[in-house]
Amino acid sequence: VTGVQTCTLPILTPPAITVVPVNGGVTPNPSNSNNVYQGQDEVCLDIEIAGAMAPGAAIYVYEGDDPNLMLNQILTDNLCKSVGVSWAWTSDNQTSQISVDTTQDNVFKAMDAQGIACFVASGDSGPWTSAQWNDPFTDPNLNPINPADVPFITCVGATNLVTTASGAWSSETPWNDSTGESTGGPSMRYTMPAYQSASGIPWTSVAGASTSLRNCPDVTANGVNCYVAEGNGGSGAFDGASCAAPLWAALAAMANQTALAGGVPVLGNFNPTLYSVGA
Repeated sequence: VTGVQTCTLPILTPPAITVVPVNGGVTPNPSNSNNVYQGQDEVCLDIEIAGAMAPGAAIYVYEGDDPNLMLNQILTDNLCKSVGVSWAWTSDNQTSQISVDTTQDNVFKAMDAQGIACFVASGDSGPWTSAQWNDPFTDPNLNPINPADVPFITCVGATNLVTTASGAWSSETPWNDSTGESTGGPSMRYTMPAYQSASGIPWTSVAGASTSLRNCPDVTANGVNCYVAEGNGGSGAFDGASCAAPLWAALAAMANQTALAGGVPVLGNFNPTLYSVGA
C-alpha cells in the first residue's frame, strides 16, 4: 500500500479517573438498548484529551443534571485546580439569554478566589448574533450561550491546526467547516472586564469586537479531527470547541504542577495573567 506513513506513538501514563456523582449522578438513556448515557461521547472526549495532554493526571468527572449543584460541588471538594467545561446551559435563575445568573457567577468568582482555573468551550455555531441572544427559552431549537461569556472563566474557541509530516506547526486558522464554526463575539450581558480594558489591545482594530463589552473567546486551540473511543465501543473523530477546552484545562494542570514544584501559587483565574502577557 502506498501513501501510508507509519509512526510510533509514545506510551503515556494513563490518568487516574474518579467519577463524582452529584445529586444522584446520571442514568442511562432509557430509549437506548445499549445502556448508553446521554452525552457520553462528550464526556469521553473531555477525559481522553485531558488525559493525553496531561499524562498521569488525576481526573475527576463530575456527573449530574444540575450545573449549579455540580459547580458548587467542585468548589466545595476543592480537588481540582483546573476545570474544563464543554457544555452550555440555561439556568433556572435566568429568564433569557441576556439575563445573568448571579448565583452561578458567584460560584465561578469563588473558584477564582480559591485558585481554580475554569476553561469553558465557546460553542460551535459561529459568531454570536443578536437573534441568538434574543432567542426565547421556549424555542425548542435554542442554542444556549451561558456560561461561555462569564468574566470569571476563560472562554476557549476552536482552530484548525495544520502540521507538517514531521509534526511541526504549519498554519492555524479559526475552525469553520461543514460541521460547524467556532463561536465568539461580544457578550450582550457583561461589560468589558478590567483585564480586557487594561490590556492595551486595540479593540477597534479587532474584527467583530466591542470596545465596551466582554469579548470572547480568550484563547483557542485545535478543535478538528480529535479521535474519541467511547465507553460503549463506539469511536470517531470530533470537531469543535469542546475539543479545545479540555486541552487548555490540561495545559493549566501542567502549569500548576510546575508552579507548585517551584513554590509559587497556581494559576487561578487565568485571564488577568493572559491579557497582561498579551499586552
